[in-house]
Amino acid sequence: MNRYSLRPWISWGFMLAAIAGVTYLGYQENNQSSILRLASGERGSYAYQVGTDLKKRIEQHSDYKVELVVSEGSSFNRSLLKSNQADVAILTPANTEMTSLTAIAPISRQHLQVIVNADSRINSINDLPGHRIALGDMESDHRKQALRLLAHYQIDDRTLRNNELALPELLAGRQLDGAIVSESLQDSFLREMMETGRFKLLPITANEALASMTPHVQADMLPRGSYPTVQGPMPTDWVPTMYSEAVLATRHDAADPMVEAVLATLMSHRTKAEYPLLTDWVENRDGKLVNVDMHDSVRRYFDPYGELKAVSYGILLQAWHFKFWILCVVVLLVTGYARWKHFVQSRIELDKLQRFKRIEKLLEDISELEQAQSNSKDYRVLTTRLNEVRQIKQDGLKVAIELEMTDSQIFQAFYQQCDQVIRDIQWKLSIGMNSHSMMAS
Repeated sequence: MNRYSLRPWISWGFMLAAIAGVTYLGYQENNQSSILRLASGERGSYAYQVGTDLKKRIEQHSDYKVELVVSEGSSFNRSLLKSNQADVAILTPANTEMTSLTAIAPISRQHLQVIVNADSRINSINDLPGHRIALGDMESDHRKQALRLLAHYQIDDRTLRNNELALPELLAGRQLDGAIVSESLQDSFLREMMETGRFKLLPITANEALASMTPHVQADMLPRGSYPTVQGPMPTDWVPTMYSEAVLATRHDAADPMVEAVLATLMSHRTKAEYPLLTDWVENRDGKLVNVDMHDSVRRYFDPYGELKAVSYGILLQAWHFKFWILCVVVLLVTGYARWKHFVQSRIELDKLQRFKRIEKLLEDISELEQAQSNSKDYRVLTTRLNEVRQIKQDGLKVAIELEMTDSQIFQAFYQQCDQVIRDIQWKLSIGMNSHSMMAS
């Protein structure tokens, strides 16, 4: 079977491969889910408000249909992600582990606030024991942050009555004297509650010390007039507090197109205007979070050549680690190259020498032939010598062409000597033929 008979089979092979590739891509496209499950928070919470808003924005900016999952906090959202019951979730790294999870972007800041009735005699955190202070549900983010705060002030949560109640009870009735909450300043219920003017905020004087010992928590000062009330903006002075950031998180193996769709929505001008934390994250932190792994799609978005730089740095680091062995290899290579170059040069010189020897041998042959024919007058001998000279000349020409020596001086001398001998023999032959003709006549 020659190559021409194989052409149809090769063409059919390429065609079948193309069909298989298109079929596979179509299958992958059809099997890629267009539904994005977003775990937010409890109904009425700020996380739920954010989830509802992001649902609309993602559906407007992409082809994904978003299903909003109502949940109970960061730990619950983490379990939803781990069990593949949610694709993206709002959670706070300060309140749950991020093992095998990655962040897409921060979405809000949750300030830790100690709120008490304005007419109570509670003026500091140390006054809380013995009072009815809500800490939230057992696994809620509010309770986790509150317990850290109480532990730092060496207050046993069992000394707080009705601490299992939630924040809404503080506004609804008189069963509580206060509450410790970790919530955004934009939370609608919290702002509605503070507008009544019935509550005041206690300073967390140990905020810097506590933040320095707690991962993902930063000390902060709550600005004056953060909450509008019927009695005027409050607080009337800056209040020491702390905050932690809630992030949009997903699994580390989440599909790139899904994460890219969410990120594209967050990077739109309208979304960044609605969530100023995104602008701060992009402009001041280069799309990174402290001690939180970002999804690969996010890293590529902010640093397209990051993986290449990381690989290059790793190679350089390994090279430095094995620098002694690399130096030895380089020395061996340089030495080997020098020896090889010397060997090649020697072969070239030897080859040149052999070329000249072959030409010299032909010169010797033509010289001997010239001497042999110089005293010869026999017609047959001269004819034989002429044929021998022509053969030597032809052999010399082949050698010169083969060895690329046609322009060399030694070949030119050989060639001229051959021509001279041929002319001499031809001259003698012509004289002999003329003499023979005269004798015959």
